[in-house]
This record gives sequence, structure tokens and C-alpha cells, in this order.
Amino acid sequence: MKTIKSKILLTYVGVTILALVLSWFFTSIRISDYLEGLTKERIKSATRQIVNYLVSDSIDNYNNLYNKIKIISSLNDTRITLIDSVGKVWCDSDIDIEKIDTVENHKNREEIVNARNNHYGFSKRFSHTVHKWMIYYAEYYENPLHIGDKKIYYIRTSIPIITINRLGTEIKFILGISAILSLIIIFVTSLQISEWMTKPLKNLKDFALDLKNGFYKRRFHVDKKDEIGILAETLNQLAESIENEKSEVERLESIKKEFITNLMHELRTPLFVIESSLETLQNMNFADIEKVKEFVGKASNQTKRLHKVVDNLILISKLRTGEQVVNLRSLKATDFIKKIYDDYKEIIEPKNIEFVLSINAPDDIKILGDKQLLSYALDNLLDNSIKYTQEKGKIELSLSTDDGHVVFIVSDTGKGISQNELKKITEYFYRPELDHNSKTGGAGLGLAVVKEIIRMHNGALIMESELSKGSKFGFKLSISK
Repeated sequence: MKTIKSKILLTYVGVTILALVLSWFFTSIRISDYLEGLTKERIKSATRQIVNYLVSDSIDNYNNLYNKIKIISSLNDTRITLIDSVGKVWCDSDIDIEKIDTVENHKNREEIVNARNNHYGFSKRFSHTVHKWMIYYAEYYENPLHIGDKKIYYIRTSIPIITINRLGTEIKFILGISAILSLIIIFVTSLQISEWMTKPLKNLKDFALDLKNGFYKRRFHVDKKDEIGILAETLNQLAESIENEKSEVERLESIKKEFITNLMHELRTPLFVIESSLETLQNMNFADIEKVKEFVGKASNQTKRLHKVVDNLILISKLRTGEQVVNLRSLKATDFIKKIYDDYKEIIEPKNIEFVLSINAPDDIKILGDKQLLSYALDNLLDNSIKYTQEKGKIELSLSTDDGHVVFIVSDTGKGISQNELKKITEYFYRPELDHNSKTGGAGLGLAVVKEIIRMHNGALIMESELSKGSKFGFKLSISK
């Protein structure tokens, strides 16, 4: 599988090679055209110089003419040919004097024809005389040049194309070397750039694999503010979310296990007491009526305890599934709290606990609520206060108003709970430490039920507590008109 790094590198190098090849190809064409044009200008200029030189110098015989032509040819690195009006070659710098008469007539040569028609002409062709590819330039003179006893109508200069090609090849070779060096530089640079670009991506890949393998505590640190930085931050947030969810699942699982343990304890203890009481009753003398009442009372109390646990479980189930219907009715708050107080006065006072009712609200103030559910909520709050308040302690049931709300509070001078546990106390199945291994401890359902009931009334739960000083639990509901 190709990595992103290799893909970026191959893309850079591939595009660079293509660009260099195309540049070299088109540059080579331009160089060839440029060199050819430069050569034409060169031989054209050389022709004019040759004419001036021949005209200005005195040449009295053919041998002198040939020698002059040879010298000029070597100085200009060009082939020079002198031709008469009918195309006969009188002199050629590349042909010996003895062989000049054997040279073909040049009347129909392309450059001669062009010169005759336009006064000058170029051509590029293979020379059968010198057996080379040449580029030619010829000029035609209507008034012939008188050189010695000869009349010259055409002066032609030429240069081997191989000379141009050799120079072009040298330039192309230099360009090729430059292209190779450029490719090497670009390859090294592209390698570094691809490494720089893909390193964060590789680290992100490793980070994602760690998340896949369950290492949710790891975080990816990057200072970039671009797409990679945004992606890294998103993955960090995802990891944090997964870690929190995992912690929450583990915590709920722990609470669930603890609840099952507590529930087993809650069920086992009353069942054991009931079973023991019934076995005792089976074997005892019913004439001892006091003993009979004692064991029947124990069985009855534990049956009520079981009934309370089952009621809470059923209500929790209904509240969580939405099966519990809230029957909202207009309730007179003072009458409602007085009824609760009267019901619990007979339960609390025999325990040598002071029980006080405090009402600081208008007598006709009303709330909108489900009387049965709100009674259930206050029952749970009062039951908790009774459990954790020692003899000679105090429990207060109060009613007051606060900024458009009616406030119900149950306060006590009991054991209290820590602030850390106060945050968890309304969770399903949670029991504070003071409940563990105690006979007073419940199943951890009461306050969870209260919270759900108040939530369904759009109210707010009130919780305050301090270890060894007591607690204050309650709720507030909107005043009904």
C-alpha cells in the first residue's frame, strides 16, 4: 500500500520530470531555430564583408583570387563560392583549382534561384560537391562585380549544418545536466516537504490506532491551526468524550453491582427476620402472648420494609419508562404540609426526637402538583431524617415562599454526609458511606425517586448537608394562581 508520503513525493517528482522534459524539448526547438537564424545572419554578414574585401583589393589573376578566397574562408569559417551569370562556378574555397571545371552548374540551385528572383536567397540541403549538409546564402548582383578579368554575378557563402548541430548539442547537453541537477534538488526538497507534510498525518494515524485499541487517555499535541490542527483537536475531543463515556459506563456498572449487592442485603435481612420469626412462632408456646406479639411485630416490620423496597423499584421503573402519569391538581400548600406533619408526628415523637412544623407562607398559597407523588417525595425525605437522627435530635418540616416559588424543606440534626457524596446522592442505587454495614441503610433509591418526581413537576431539588451537623433536603415548586 502506497503511503501519502510516497504519493506526494511521486507526484512532485513526476510533475517535475514532465515539466523538465517539456521544457527541454521546446527549448531545444527554440535553440535550433535561434542558432539557425543566428547562422544565417552570420553568413549574410560574412558575404557583405567578402564583397567589400574583394572589391577593395586588387586581384590580377585567378591564383590570387583563389588564395584570397581561401584566406577569407578560413577567417570566417565559411565556404565561399563565386558564380557567373549562367551558373558556372568560377571559384570555390573548398574545391581545388584543378577540379573547379568539374563542378556542376549551379544555375538551378535553390539559393541561386531565390537570389536571382529576390536579390538574395537561403537554402538548407545536402551538398554533393563537398558531401555535407549545408546552409547556404547567395546574393545576386545585376551589375556584376569585376574581379580581375571575371564578372561575378553571384557570391554564395555556406556553413556546414554539423557546426550548428554541434553547438546545439553542447547547449542541449548543458541544459540536460542542469535539468538532472534540478531534478535531484527537487527530489531532495520534495522528500523533505513530503516528510514535513505527512509527519503530523502519520502521528494522527498512530493516535487513531491507539484510540481504536482503547488508549483513550492519550492526547495529540499540535500547534497547527490548519486542517490537520482541526482534525487533531477533533480527535482529542473524541478521545475525551469516549474516555468520559467509558468512565461513566464503568461507574454505572459499579453502581449497578453495588445496588444488586445492597438489594440482596435489603431483601435477605427482612426475609431472614421473617423466616426466623415464623419458625420461632411455630415452636413456641402461644400462651405467652407477649412473645407472640414481639415476633409477629418483627415479621410485620420487615414485611413493610420489603414493601417499601418493592414500591421504590416499581416507581423507579415507571418513572424511567414514562409509564407514571403525573396528575396535576391545584393543592393548598399549607393543608398539604399539615397533613404530612400529622401523619409523621405519631411516628417520630415516640423515638425521642423533636419534630417541628414551621410555616412562613400565606394560608391560601397554592401549587400545581400530583398529591400522591409529592407525598411520596416528602415521605422519603422524612424517612431519611428519621434513619439518621439520633435520640434527642430534631427534625423540622417547613413551608416558605421564595421569589414566586413554594419551598418544602425537611431539616435534621442527624449524621450528615460529605460534599463529595452529596453530588452523587441522587443517583440510582447510590448509598453514602455511612449507610454501608448499617441497619439503617436503604437500597439507595429514595432520593433518586424524589429527584425524578420533582423533575416531572418542573421543580428544583434542594440539598445541603454537613458531616456530624445535619442535613437539609427539600424542593421548590412554582406558585399556582
